[in-house]
Amino acid sequence: MTLVPNHLRQLNGNKLLFFVLTILCLASSCDALKKVPKEKTPDNDLGAIQGQRKYNPKTGKWETTTEVTEPMDTIAWKEPSRETPPPIISDDVGETVEDGSVPESEKLGRYKIAVMLPFLSNKLQDMNNRVDEKSMMAIDFYGGMKMALDNLSSRGVKLDVTVLDTEASSSVTKSLLQRPEVRDADILFGPVRTDNLKLVAAFAKENKKPLVSPLSPSTAVTADNPYYIQFAPSLISHCEAITNHVRDRYETDQVVLVTRNKKAETNRMKYFHDANAKYEGKTVTERFKEFVISDQTADLNEVVMEPYFLENKTTVFIVPSWSNEKFVYSLLRKIRTSKGRNKVVVYGMPQWMSYKRISFDYYEALNVHVSNVIAIDQDAPTTEEFKLNYFYKYGDAPSEDAFLGYNIMSYVGTLIDKNGSQFQKTIDQEPSNFPSTKFMFDPVPGTNSNIEKLNEIGRYENKYVNILEFKDYQFQKAE
Repeated sequence: MTLVPNHLRQLNGNKLLFFVLTILCLASSCDALKKVPKEKTPDNDLGAIQGQRKYNPKTGKWETTTEVTEPMDTIAWKEPSRETPPPIISDDVGETVEDGSVPESEKLGRYKIAVMLPFLSNKLQDMNNRVDEKSMMAIDFYGGMKMALDNLSSRGVKLDVTVLDTEASSSVTKSLLQRPEVRDADILFGPVRTDNLKLVAAFAKENKKPLVSPLSPSTAVTADNPYYIQFAPSLISHCEAITNHVRDRYETDQVVLVTRNKKAETNRMKYFHDANAKYEGKTVTERFKEFVISDQTADLNEVVMEPYFLENKTTVFIVPSWSNEKFVYSLLRKIRTSKGRNKVVVYGMPQWMSYKRISFDYYEALNVHVSNVIAIDQDAPTTEEFKLNYFYKYGDAPSEDAFLGYNIMSYVGTLIDKNGSQFQKTIDQEPSNFPSTKFMFDPVPGTNSNIEKLNEIGRYENKYVNILEFKDYQFQKAE
C-alpha cells in the first residue's frame, strides 16, 4: 500500500481541467459553480480531513493518499450522556413550520437543484498545478454526481443543477442562502460541515424544501424536520449493524465490549446493549461483557486479557474507539500476544481503515471487521464499468467519494422523477441496491411524537451499514 504523506495532491491533466472548469463555471449538465464574495475574515478552515482511499488500477488495491491527523468532520460523531436517550437532537434550529405539514409532492417538468459543497476554490493554487487536499472530497464527490447527472439526462430526467462553493465557511453559506439559485431551488444538496449543514437545514425546514445531506452522520443537525434526508448512517446505526452481524454468528456470552476509561467511549456501550436487546426481541436480556481500560501505558502493560478468552469458542471483541490510533494499536497488539491458540474476531469502526501506524498483519491475524457506509465489490461488472468510465472522463481513478456521489445522485434523481418535489415522503418505501452500497431509509420520530402524533417525522435516515472484513490484506464486504 502506497502512502503519500502530504496534504497537497498533484492532479493529472484531465482531473485538474475538470476542477478548473468547475471553478470557472463551465459544467455541461448543470449551472455554474457560483462563488460568493468573501468577507474580511471568513470561517473557511475545513479542518483535518481523513486520508482518501482510491482504487489504483496498477496494483488492484485501495490506497490511502494523505496523512491522517484528526477524524474528518463527516464521521466526527457526537454522543449524549448515558442518561440522554437516542436519537441525538440539537436545540431548536430555525423557525418551526406553521402547521408542521409537508406539502403535497408535485410532478414538475423540470426540477431545480442547488448543490452546496466545500470546493475551496478560494485556495486553488493553479500556478503550481495543485489544489488543496481538503477540497478533494468535494471534487471527487461531485465528479461522481456529474456522471450520474449525465446518465439521468440521457434517460429523460430533467434536472437543472446549480453548484455552489461553501468554501467550508459559515459566513459564505449564509450568503448562499440569500441567492436566488438557492431560494428558487426545489431540492437542496449538501453541505458537509455540521455548522453549515445546520444553517441549510433550518432554511430547508422554514421553506419546506427537501435537503439531501450526503456525507454527515450527525444526528444533532436539526430537529422535527421532515425535509431532512440523512444519507450517512448515524453512530447508533453503525453500532446496531455491528451488533446484528455479530449476533447472527455468535452468542452474547462470546462478546466483549472494550473501551478506554473515557466517558464518551463508555457511553457507547449502551448502544450495543440496546441493539442486542432489540435483536433478541426483549426489553431485558443478557448483556455483553464490558472491559474498560484505564491503563495509559504505551504497551498496556497493566492490562490482563487472558480471562476474557473462551476455550473452544471464538471470542469477539467490539472496540467502539477511534480517536486515538495509538490505543487501538496497543490493544490489537495486546490481544494478539495474549490470545495464544484461541480464536478471536475484532470489530472496529470505519476510521480504522485510514490508520497509518497499525501493521496490516494485526488486522489479518485478528480477523478485524469494521462498519462502513460503502463496500466496493471489485468483481461486479458495474463497478468495473464505472471505474473505466470515470477514468476516461477525468483521467483518474475514482475514490470512494466518487462512488458515493454517483450512487446518491442516481438514487435521488430517480426518486425525484418518479415521486416529485417532496420525494422524501415515501423514501422509506424505496430501498436501493447499488453494487457498492444500499440505501434503506427509516423515518426517525420527531421530539413531539406521541401516541396521538405517530406521523410526526424528525428526519429520514439511511440505516444501511456495510460490514467489511480484512481478508487477503484488504478490506472487503464480509460474508
